[in-house]
Amino acid sequence: MWTFEPITNALRSRVLYHPPRGLEREAVRTRVLFPPTVGKRPPALALDGQLERVTGWVFAEEAEQRACLAGADVEHAPTLAHDLEGVVLLDGVLYKNGAQRPLHWRTRKIPVLHAEVEVEHASIYSTWNGHRWFGMWLADDCAVYPLAEQEGDPFTTTFVGTPAPHEGEYEATLGMKPRRESAAILHRVTIFDDHGHNADKHRRMREVRRRLLDGVTYEKHPGVFLVRGSTGDKRLCRNELEIAELVAKERGLRILDCVGKSVDEIVATCAGSELVMGVEGSQLIHGQVLLDEGASVFVLEPPDRFCSIFKDYADRDHQRFAYVVGRPEEDGFHVDPDEVLRTLELVPPVA
Repeated sequence: MWTFEPITNALRSRVLYHPPRGLEREAVRTRVLFPPTVGKRPPALALDGQLERVTGWVFAEEAEQRACLAGADVEHAPTLAHDLEGVVLLDGVLYKNGAQRPLHWRTRKIPVLHAEVEVEHASIYSTWNGHRWFGMWLADDCAVYPLAEQEGDPFTTTFVGTPAPHEGEYEATLGMKPRRESAAILHRVTIFDDHGHNADKHRRMREVRRRLLDGVTYEKHPGVFLVRGSTGDKRLCRNELEIAELVAKERGLRILDCVGKSVDEIVATCAGSELVMGVEGSQLIHGQVLLDEGASVFVLEPPDRFCSIFKDYADRDHQRFAYVVGRPEEDGFHVDPDEVLRTLELVPPVA
């Protein structure tokens, strides 16, 4: 099958300045799988004046993140399933009648216009953010996978570049066996909107936790500091190891660098943690996904890219969120050790 949708969509956007319509607009049916949920967000735990240091906000607008940190009731969006017919996947993008949904960035300058593989029903659980960031894959895409299983055959695109080091192991542990194609004609398609951290998403992520801990023997312990180092998108904490050694000495936290470790080793170290701490980034999800209700996430935030995503995850899973904002230093940032210890005093013990 040949299609010129990649070209016509690009022309509409670049010449006529018409942004592509979302693929959900072409759905023959939209179903509410779980309704909106009103949830309570406790205020974040932080010393006074921390946000005055922030010079940049990422993944959400400043006002939205400030509201999240302040704590207030919030209405979480519903979980929706959109049913479509006659969709084509080309180089990581789903197309139909001028509408599209990218699952990853295009890999070729010259667009792919032809697909031969046919799929009767593709139940697509993956997202652009999940392909781009490992943390969002584990915290969001893996939460959608059970919905995809219920609707049809779980489907995603082929890996772009090198997959995240632990992704394959997590798939095996969680029993995920998706079909992967780079170009395909999809006769029937189900896509999902699961942006809200509603009660059903909490339930599904608790099931992810249960599967990861299945058969693991552990006892509760003070927590773990997950080292980020120079992995992933750059946000270099110049005294990261100093902070790690400090909280290990003062609070008994374990120090874990996940690079080169298996998922089994990571789970064994993090299981039972009452606190997960580290520089903001995907490595934190290894620990947060295993936390019990009432435990806490403590994030060392770069001043130029404050991100409250882990506050959303913590709120969803009935955990507490604490943070310290660093100060710029050379090509990274520096975190005040005394502020870390004083902020830890604000973190309540697990009941």
